[in-house]
Amino acid sequence: MSSLKSGIVGTTGTPYVLGRKISHGAEGDIYLVCGKPDTVVKIYRSKDLDSYSGARIKNKLKFMIKTPVERLGMGHPTFAWPVEALFSGGKLVGFAMPRITGMQGIISAYTPTERKRLFENYTWKHAVYVARNVAHATAHLHSHNVVKGDWNPKDILVNRQCRVSFIDCDSFDMSLLAAGCKCVVYWGEMLAPELQGQDPKTARFTKQTDCFSLAVLVFQLLMDGFHPFSTPVRDSANPIAENIAYGRCAYVSSKITTPPGAPDPRVLPNDIKGLFYRCFAYTKDDVRNGNAAKRRPTAAEWAAALDRLIASLNSKSASVCPKGHVHLKAPWLKGSYNGCPFCEQAARRKTKRSSQARIKAGATSRQRSTGASGKAPPVSRIGHVSKQLMQTIDNAVLRLVSGIAVIMALLARAKRNGVLSLAIAAAVLNAVKCYPQMPFAVQVILLIGAAGTLIKGALAAFARKRAVAAVAVLLLLALATLLPE
Repeated sequence: MSSLKSGIVGTTGTPYVLGRKISHGAEGDIYLVCGKPDTVVKIYRSKDLDSYSGARIKNKLKFMIKTPVERLGMGHPTFAWPVEALFSGGKLVGFAMPRITGMQGIISAYTPTERKRLFENYTWKHAVYVARNVAHATAHLHSHNVVKGDWNPKDILVNRQCRVSFIDCDSFDMSLLAAGCKCVVYWGEMLAPELQGQDPKTARFTKQTDCFSLAVLVFQLLMDGFHPFSTPVRDSANPIAENIAYGRCAYVSSKITTPPGAPDPRVLPNDIKGLFYRCFAYTKDDVRNGNAAKRRPTAAEWAAALDRLIASLNSKSASVCPKGHVHLKAPWLKGSYNGCPFCEQAARRKTKRSSQARIKAGATSRQRSTGASGKAPPVSRIGHVSKQLMQTIDNAVLRLVSGIAVIMALLARAKRNGVLSLAIAAAVLNAVKCYPQMPFAVQVILLIGAAGTLIKGALAAFARKRAVAAVAVLLLLALATLLPE
């Protein structure tokens, strides 16, 4: 590499002295250039250039330099497009491209923990601006008959002003312009259903496949990072890719439904929801006969719809809650909706965290009871069978006692019948034990009530000389509460 660093020249004979390596990828490494702060270079690995793919790389790179995609005039490079081929000893070794600084991966724009560092005062409007800019950049590529192909999130960057840049542009698909200039990689969780499971080297990337990936990214940006196909699948190595292949999107049926914890769907106007429906509501047959691809919104449609959404957010139709959340007033809804979906989302997350904390506390308690390692001490086969048998008996007794208690409660006639009180107490305690998943507060209330009823019932039963019935219920209650879990 030392000889390579001092012997690189551009097409015009301009020398390039490599500086520090700042990144690496599947096909090569990215270096700074000494004396050229606005330029970086990508140096391919020699084994890739000498292999079968070397001819594809050379032809594609030559064509891209001759066919630049003009920038959008946003004050920074929207595309890290190759500007000059680099040679060493007369052989192609890489290319020069604009250096993009002050930006982060687009995941930072829709991950709650990351976007706090990216945006000082984040609101939903930031996500809409980022989505709009990605849609415009994609539409710009398509207007030049260039297909992005690989929608790996790390290849899309965003800054504090919501501007976006596409990097790794030498992986773009330009088959519409020149034979052999295709994309040969993809990101499965963003890939259109008609390409799922195909070899990326032979897969046919199109504007329609781009539009599916764009819609997934827009959904993630607007819905707080939630993937539209994130429904769990049993025994699947990649459930999202499998759901995409079969059209299993739980959030589009007759309308958009967002997952728990995501922003309320009422923040989306009807035209945005309609675009999601056109893209994600399909079946396996729709994919096979091509209808799924035909129905998809184009990048230009997404850009126009998101432009309208931004205009609404900047107009009188927007609402700002006391905490500064910006959202639409949703005039398209029947009736009135004056709540803030983002405050409601925060409340749901807080409730979910509290529930998870209780579950974690319970797991910690169980771990302590089994030892520091968190594992129960080993038992013999006979001991294991005995434990299973005891659990089976315990469950059966629980249900038997609950049933007897309910029957006794129904048959009791006197309002101050001590047996009735004992039966009710038995039923309540067994319900708490049989159904530990009930909310903690409800368990506390029931246990307090059961304890009072138990004491009152025992006193009343013995006072009225119904000792036999009282003792029977107490024995059943003891069996239910003292048997091991």
